[in-house]
Amino acid sequence: MKKMTDGVNVVALSGGKDSTALALRLREVEPDTETLYLITPTGDELPPMLEHWKRLEDDAGDEHEACRACRI
Repeated sequence: MKKMTDGVNVVALSGGKDSTALALRLREVEPDTETLYLITPTGDELPPMLEHWKRLEDDAGDEHEACRACRI
């Protein structure tokens, strides 16, 4: 996992239209700011969702970081 630094945007990316639009708009508004996309795969995603996440990663030029929910 990358070390967080000043000036990093973090987007929780579900793959739906709202989080996708936010991610794309953020890249337009702040193209010079590093963006970390957080995804929470369940293991039950259909191939189109995995392709969507990969396409967003490729288009944005930033990586996404998979995280898993845990109980405290």
